Amino acid sequence: MRFMQFSTLIILVGSIASAEEKKPGITIDGTWKLVSHVLHGKARTIKSGEDRVTFEKGKVTIHIQPVETGSYKLKLGSKPYQIDLTLTRGDARRMLGIFELKDGALKICLSKPGSRKRPPRMESTETSETALLTFERVKN
Repeated sequence: MRFMQFSTLIILVGSIASAEEKKPGITIDGTWKLVSHVLHGKARTIKSGEDRVTFEKGKVTIHIQPVETGSYKLKLGSKPYQIDLTLTRGDARRMLGIFELKDGALKICLSKPGSRKRPPRMESTETSETALLTFERVKN
């Protein structure tokens, strides 16, 4: 009996999580160009319009040489929204992050690969071991 109650709870929690991940109006699917990259508090040089990322149905392609692929999962149940990004070139590298969509821009703050801590804020400082990336959607 206890097992059935536990199983029912898992199914309910799974249904709630799936509904959260599909909140209407929140999607990052599409191609985005990198316009700003801050790593450990220092701005990095951006190749004008060449650095891009494509998100589509849980898959991600990073169009920077060498091209990388992987998967992502959005968690929309809290603010800031959360993203888990796993790149698959070589050893799979998972990065935990937060993101926001605002005024046509996508900002993602990622922890270093393998970290178990998600960035607490949308910032990258000298001591934070985070990367702050800002993208603009590519119009077709």
